[in-house]
Amino acid sequence: MKSKYFAIPLAALMASGCSNLKSVSPEEANQVIANLQGPGSPEPAKRIEWLQPANKKESCKIYFEGNASEVAVIEKAYWDGNCKDGYAYGLGREFLIRDVDTGSWISTYPGGQNKPTYHSVSNYTSQSFGYGDPEKGMSGVGKIGNATTGENYNQILTIQSGGDVYFKNFSVASGEISYGKLYASGYAIGVQTQTNPASQVLSISGIKKAGQFYGYGIVTYRNGVVEHKKVEPQGIVPAKLPGSYIAFLNNLGAEITAKLAAAEQNANESYRKVEAYKQKFCAAPKSSFEEPAHYRDICQEQGDVTAIYGRMMALSSDRNARFERSVESQRQMAVQAAQIQAINNQTEAINNQTLTNSLNNLNNTIQQNNQRLQQNTYLNPVTPNFGIKPTYQTNCYNFGAVTRCNTQ
Repeated sequence: MKSKYFAIPLAALMASGCSNLKSVSPEEANQVIANLQGPGSPEPAKRIEWLQPANKKESCKIYFEGNASEVAVIEKAYWDGNCKDGYAYGLGREFLIRDVDTGSWISTYPGGQNKPTYHSVSNYTSQSFGYGDPEKGMSGVGKIGNATTGENYNQILTIQSGGDVYFKNFSVASGEISYGKLYASGYAIGVQTQTNPASQVLSISGIKKAGQFYGYGIVTYRNGVVEHKKVEPQGIVPAKLPGSYIAFLNNLGAEITAKLAAAEQNANESYRKVEAYKQKFCAAPKSSFEEPAHYRDICQEQGDVTAIYGRMMALSSDRNARFERSVESQRQMAVQAAQIQAINNQTEAINNQTLTNSLNNLNNTIQQNNQRLQQNTYLNPVTPNFGIKPTYQTNCYNFGAVTRCNTQ
């Protein structure tokens, strides 16, 4: 539950460089698709153990599965359900204490030496909790990061199928939503959607492997503009993707949607099983044995998630407030832009009117001079006085955006 399946830095795929638009051939795109769907590495070897619960006097073994390479030591196991023929039976909760962590699982045992069906998993050490079974569909929440790197919680819906993993992830702190498919080959293809209404980018899709971008990406902006990208050795450049690759993405989107719907259905059924268990367990008297830490967390208002619920709500509140500030900032910028435009429009109108008035005054002056000229045509001209040199004084006045000067 701690893994963040897919994350795309916005700046990475938005950066286009200075390359010309490059057309990708269908053959090249098909090779990328073939690499995605290629074979994966062999799964790690498993070790299976049947553990005897410390709180049971009769033989009542419970199932445990882990990686063969794990060196964790199982210190104590508990089972609060029924027993039958030496094995756990029916609906109950197994509680496991190891030297590295503490966890619990609500499960239904069919009887005998058979793997149970899991309805919930809680890891109190890593603070990750979920409803359902990874192979049938699980919904949960897990903590990532810390005080140094930045604390956050991811809500995830996931399901495994034939070595592939389908997922949908919601980041509580950032509000980003990502969904996609992690192939057995190690490639992951996904879409990351921005829920911040102030973001110019609506979504980014891309391919990653081992933390590196691969193949192609698509950036969709909130204004409807769509840009195709191609990952080149020198960086990410604009491209034109073929219709066959777009069709592949559309089919993959439908496939992911169907898988996640099945995962959500199983998670909901598991939630109802957990609620049925809680009603019985939390109403029962305290156990006859010494209950370990976190044993009764499940009976709190938010169940096992109570430990992180308050912090998740605080991060969610901070995110919403940040989004509101972003929207308000954009609104104020839009208002300022409108005010500036209105001032510009008003100034232009003033300038136009001033120019009109000046032209009218000039025209009147010309007409008056013409009239005087016509009147004085046959009069003796006035001899100018070349005696005392006249004094000139120029006064300038600001009138809106126009400066007018008069000389006397």
